[in-house]
Amino acid sequence: MANRTKRHRLSLLILCQNQFGYHIDTYFYCKYLRNLHKVTYLCWEYSKPKQTMDDIDIVYVSRAGNLLVRNLRYILAALSYLRCHCVDVCFIKYFRGCSLLRIFYPWKKFVFDIRTGYIKQNILSGAVYNFFLRLESIVFSHITIISMSLAKKLRLGKKISILPLGSIQLSDNIKKFDNIKLLYVGTLSNRKIEKTIHGFSLFLQKQKKAFSVTYTIIGDGDHDELRELKALVNKLNLKSQVKLLGRIPFDQLTPYFDTHNIGISFVPIEPCFDVQPATKTFDYLLAGMPVIATATTENKIVINKNNGVLIDDTIEDFATGIEKAYKNHGQFKSQTIRQAAQIYHWRLIVDNLEEYLLNIYNSTSSIGSLK
Repeated sequence: MANRTKRHRLSLLILCQNQFGYHIDTYFYCKYLRNLHKVTYLCWEYSKPKQTMDDIDIVYVSRAGNLLVRNLRYILAALSYLRCHCVDVCFIKYFRGCSLLRIFYPWKKFVFDIRTGYIKQNILSGAVYNFFLRLESIVFSHITIISMSLAKKLRLGKKISILPLGSIQLSDNIKKFDNIKLLYVGTLSNRKIEKTIHGFSLFLQKQKKAFSVTYTIIGDGDHDELRELKALVNKLNLKSQVKLLGRIPFDQLTPYFDTHNIGISFVPIEPCFDVQPATKTFDYLLAGMPVIATATTENKIVINKNNGVLIDDTIEDFATGIEKAYKNHGQFKSQTIRQAAQIYHWRLIVDNLEEYLLNIYNSTSSIGSLK
């Protein structure tokens, strides 16, 4: 990658309101760019344990006050940093009011990045959020977005580059499928994971000999989802086969990816989720695991008969998906799945991002594009 574009050690400012280490995409941008470029990460300070990374300068901004006050404080902190430091490229993960930075510093080089549209179920709030996102994007010359599906939904036009979601290889094990061990890793909020538990129970009722099949769920929700799901497991007498482990830090997940062999990417098929790629899908594939995935627009791009099973977001179809994987597990080849998924590795994605940032820095025009 380095020989394609004139090398320069960039002074890169990443603006992301998520506290450092708690937003997976920007965490890996920092991880893979830090040895070649000077990277500063400016974020809000939440009441979470602070994470660090060698060669990354982290600047914290207080979240005290109401939403308007803390947003204004963050914008002022970003403006102050841009005024006092030489920044070659400023990479902005979208936040409310970020267009003011471009208005105040029109000569500086910015990347306006969209990691998500509105992903809650309030239609009016979603329409308002997406409208203002589009409005703020107008002032930026360089726009990156997580998927073409989301770009079309937001009607952003042609001046965009795709900066996809990725993962790393959480397991090197070649999976065997003598015993099916299902794994879900992700949030429990608004994902209707109770349907998967009901579906698992239905599968066991149909397949009496499948008593060795297990299902592990890792994650937590914003409300009381974990307790409610545990109560459901007890009600259905599944305690010996369904384990709810709560949230486990990303860097402690490898043992679970080593010991399980089929991933669950259950995302409700709804407008707010349909164009949003699911991190867990890539986590599983790079671990050499076939995936039982709901047939969202984004999952349909990635999942095929060689690496998984596509299902509807219903109890009955989840049970059918397990049954297909259970009966046809011989068709899955762990090493083939892992090898085909290397295009989703963060290392490759960040290599392409670096090329894009260098093109922006080296060019006097307003156009740059990701490979």
